[in-house]
Amino acid sequence: MEGICAGIAPLTMAVALTACGLLAGCGRGPDTSVTPLPPRVSAPATLAADATVPWVDERAGDSEFTRPAHPRRTITTDHRCQASDLAAVLPAWQDRTPHVDPSADDQESRAIRRAGPYGLMGMVEATNVSTRPCTLSGRSNAELLVDDQPARVEMSNNINEQGERQITQVNPGERAGLRLDWSVPYCGSRGRQTLRLALPHGGGILTAPVTRATTPQCSSSEIHPGLRTFLSVGAWDELNPVTAPHYALAGLTAALVSPAAMTAPVDATIDYVIRLTNPTGAPMDLDGVVYTQELFSLGDATREAVNTTSAYRLNTRPVPVLKAKASQDFRFRVTLPAAVTRGRDLSVSWRLGGPEVKPAGTAVPLTVTAR
Repeated sequence: MEGICAGIAPLTMAVALTACGLLAGCGRGPDTSVTPLPPRVSAPATLAADATVPWVDERAGDSEFTRPAHPRRTITTDHRCQASDLAAVLPAWQDRTPHVDPSADDQESRAIRRAGPYGLMGMVEATNVSTRPCTLSGRSNAELLVDDQPARVEMSNNINEQGERQITQVNPGERAGLRLDWSVPYCGSRGRQTLRLALPHGGGILTAPVTRATTPQCSSSEIHPGLRTFLSVGAWDELNPVTAPHYALAGLTAALVSPAAMTAPVDATIDYVIRLTNPTGAPMDLDGVVYTQELFSLGDATREAVNTTSAYRLNTRPVPVLKAKASQDFRFRVTLPAAVTRGRDLSVSWRLGGPEVKPAGTAVPLTVTAR
């Protein structure tokens, strides 16, 4: 790979995609009678010289690969949500760190242990308790209180331009969601937690208690002793019921062929390779498959955090069907964000499916260090 230091042994991570994860609940197959599959990508139907499927830069929208329980709400009001219109709660923080069996001593498990804790993720659920619809858009600031006192947590709001422009309408009795990511290390006080959210466009302060409070691990870093814990705030979005993908790839596995740890120059664009395998005894149709690529890098007092997710169409033109017991290598690409300066790590998490389809345990992680 161009611009990547070699000499690191490849790490293979087999990731099973179960039927329960990819379908909208077990015991129910996908409804193939609704929206047709998305068009194929525009790339030529040819393999690269090394027999990998080339990467194509074709973004995927939710409507292309999922069947929403209902379409996105049409904006019918110009009334912006006020704090008095909403009642909010954060039910629980979820650990972002991949689970590792304590007795496992394989290369993947050791790499995850060396990386340490990833931090927490939580979703604020805001219900419209008023009698008229309202909209949420733009950036929201957040403050975390522990026993009614401000916690020693920095705030980062790094949503992209698309997220900032997105308008989410919340009708009476319906909900909107706001994702928060809480980075390690947090070594402050523990206790009852409450979030104070400054709604955009002068909407006032919305209070959201945390039902099941927890904190990221208190860890230290000899290399970065001044590392601070950050609360990264996303964009408001609808909280739709579970969606179902158009495709059902039960049993498909994904394995990282490239090294799990790489180095690359600042602002470099690098490629990595993932092997998709069909372990079943029947051919598997790949048409309409999409994947998401999540980029994450901790921020601190002087460095902006990175936390973005993008959905792409998989290039299935050269290999529209994966034969029984067959494997195929696919090439993917990532450009180091400008915020990832020299010596900083960027975590890249790849998974089949899109933002609405994230079965547990399906991510294939790798780390790129800027040099």
